[in-house]
Amino acid sequence: MNKVSETKTIEEDGLIISEDRKAVLGVNDNTILSIVIPDGIEIIGEYAFNDCGLLREVSLPQSVRIIKNGAFQECKYLSKINLPNGLKEIDDWAFFCCTFLKNITIPSTVTRIGDFAFSECESLEEIVLPESLLSLENGAFDRCTSLKKLVVPGSLKELDLSNFYHCKSLKEVELNEGVESLEGVYLQPFKSVRSLSLPNSLIKVTGHSFSGFVNLKEIRLLPDNENVTFVNGALFSKKLKRLIRVLPIKKWKFFVPEGVTEIDSMAFQDCKYLTKVVIPDSVKIIGRHAFDGCLSLKEITLPQKLKRIEEFTFMNCKKLRKIDIPDSVRVIDRHAFWHCNSLTQIRLPRSLTTIGVMAFPYHIQNFSIDSKNKKYSIIDGALYNKDITELISVPMSIGITHFTVPDTVRRIRNYAFNGCNHIERITLPEGLLEIGRSAFRSCESLDTITLPDGITKIPEGTFGECWTLREVILPKNLKKIGNWAFICCGRLKSITIPKSVQFIDEYSLPCTIKEVHISYNTPKEASKVFRPVRKAEYSDDYRFIFFVPKGTKPSYMKERLFSNWLKIKEDHE
Repeated sequence: MNKVSETKTIEEDGLIISEDRKAVLGVNDNTILSIVIPDGIEIIGEYAFNDCGLLREVSLPQSVRIIKNGAFQECKYLSKINLPNGLKEIDDWAFFCCTFLKNITIPSTVTRIGDFAFSECESLEEIVLPESLLSLENGAFDRCTSLKKLVVPGSLKELDLSNFYHCKSLKEVELNEGVESLEGVYLQPFKSVRSLSLPNSLIKVTGHSFSGFVNLKEIRLLPDNENVTFVNGALFSKKLKRLIRVLPIKKWKFFVPEGVTEIDSMAFQDCKYLTKVVIPDSVKIIGRHAFDGCLSLKEITLPQKLKRIEEFTFMNCKKLRKIDIPDSVRVIDRHAFWHCNSLTQIRLPRSLTTIGVMAFPYHIQNFSIDSKNKKYSIIDGALYNKDITELISVPMSIGITHFTVPDTVRRIRNYAFNGCNHIERITLPEGLLEIGRSAFRSCESLDTITLPDGITKIPEGTFGECWTLREVILPKNLKKIGNWAFICCGRLKSITIPKSVQFIDEYSLPCTIKEVHISYNTPKEASKVFRPVRKAEYSDDYRFIFFVPKGTKPSYMKERLFSNWLKIKEDHE
């Protein structure tokens, strides 16, 4: 029997009904195949039928107004249910995972469909949303993998396509007059949608609105649309001041019209055939992800008044070999050129004042910089701030085996040495105070390294995938070792943890470690530090020997955290 609230109930024909006969709260027999809900019932209660794994058919009376949270959740064989006229609300998770539900008519009285209400209804093929609908909430039709057609009513002013995440069979989307805003969904393509009609009422439309429509061939507009216009395979604002979206059709060159002042975020996203783009000097703003996924792009002309290259702007432009950054650019934001694998050289302009994290690709071989730049310096091919207190990036193909960080450096930025496969040894200055996340990640030839005593934290991923790292000397003032700090360091067999360390994250140490030497005098101190490691999912895979201070083995053997986990020895035993 389903769990019900403390509300007084009665039983009728196997149903558990509230005493006022307004709500169905559950069922006595969860093996039922079909059910008829009696007249007068207004509410299908929370999780009323969610244990009815064999339920196939439900008949609801015209009196039902609300279907509450999880009412038919995981009734996976449910294939037939009538939603009555008069129904106003379908609550969160109401039909979640009703995988056999192929067709459903949502009545014209429904105003709200809640979070994940029809999520994972994998057989559902078509949805016509009623003109009464005012709210369609998070993930309402997520993973409806057979859904082919979607009709959106004008009453729903804002359409967020993330509510249809993983609807991979969707072929047709129809927006009725009245819809004012279209929000796209990144990283989840609607590969089968070829055409999209936009109503005149749509006033909030950006490049992101079409994110996910990776094979869109046509945008249809009414002749009297006053907000946008479609010209030469691209959607613009009415007066051609803003380029909103270029369709990902087989077009090799694109010339942005003179007079355009702004290119939207994601405007060229996934235009995988484009090889050349020319942007006029009238353009002052290019949005983030603007050229993300332009896999064939080899050549681009940037405008001379551009001040920012936003985050992810050219990410995954894998064939881009050269780019001239205008002297007007002040900011290159994070991941701006990430995974531009063919871009091996880059010149930084005189006006540049800010470089975001991982702004440049691994494969950069050479940085150059305008001699008048007041913010950055280049020494032996590596990029620093002007006063040489921060090491920003070392080119992956720097071509030396021993890298010495200058004595003035106090901070090494996130991913600074990422992928420097030729470097075998790195000498760090005594005054170094901070190492960023994944700073030495994938330095696959790195053999040994000594961390200066000013370092108090080893962040997550610092030495991840340093496959040949054999020895690391930790600083005496170290307090924390973050997750994945030594992941995939297969040759690192022994490590000495300073007494100063107060926390080791659960996945900090490599599974291949053979010896861990500690200097905590009492097991109570050590257990606080190593408890997260013990709780890690694969902690039983560790086979290392715990070396404890001389004379402390008996007390460590009594500590449950260690005695039931690892072999314990005393140093010099």
